[in-house]
Amino acid sequence: MAKKKNQPTRTKLEDFNDQLTGVGQKLEKNKKLVFGIGGALLAAALIVWGVFHFYITPQHEKAGAQNNKGTMLAMLEGNDTLALKEFEAVAKNYSNAEGNVAHLYAATVLYKMGTEDTVAANAKKCYEQALAHLEKYEPEGNLVAPASQNLKASCYINLGKYNEALAALDNAVKLSGDNQDYAPVFLFKKAQLLESDKLKKIDEAIKVYEEIQSKYPLAADGMGVEKYLERARAKKG
Repeated sequence: MAKKKNQPTRTKLEDFNDQLTGVGQKLEKNKKLVFGIGGALLAAALIVWGVFHFYITPQHEKAGAQNNKGTMLAMLEGNDTLALKEFEAVAKNYSNAEGNVAHLYAATVLYKMGTEDTVAANAKKCYEQALAHLEKYEPEGNLVAPASQNLKASCYINLGKYNEALAALDNAVKLSGDNQDYAPVFLFKKAQLLESDKLKKIDEAIKVYEEIQSKYPLAADGMGVEKYLERARAKKG
């Protein structure tokens, strides 16, 4: 869609900050986002990270340029396959920082492809390939590292591997530290999974909801945690 001529161009960093600010409201309006939030937020984070890493502090020019090309392709609709090809080439051929982050870029694209594919077998393959890349990725940075674990959890959820998803979410929370934006979101996602019909671990879900209220009261209010806590308690009876 073409932009209006007089409309100021927004940066990806501004868009990302807006996403963080409104995450509680978005979760409240659309619970499905809880299980898919790794893709959207991580994609935005990677674009920001990529701009700073490859434009401002370039290292190993060939690998950086190829990763940057993939990032630009990933920002355009219909170019996921081409972007993935660039990222996987860097991941295969370089063991430096560019090779490391290329695994994460590739995983992000594969996750997106999986969510958009209507053929179950194809989607499953995308999630499995995304996890293979995430296993090779060495988490780094207080923003992208926890988001990478959240993305891993989303892949596991889509593959029906719920215990593995819980473990990945625990890692995401740990890597988040005291981040008031990320940690409560990952905890909320964990509580929702525990409470779901897939696991029905109501007692554990209640404890996580209570943890969010205790440690992150503002985020708890924004996400309406009290409502979900009351629902979980009602299920327990």
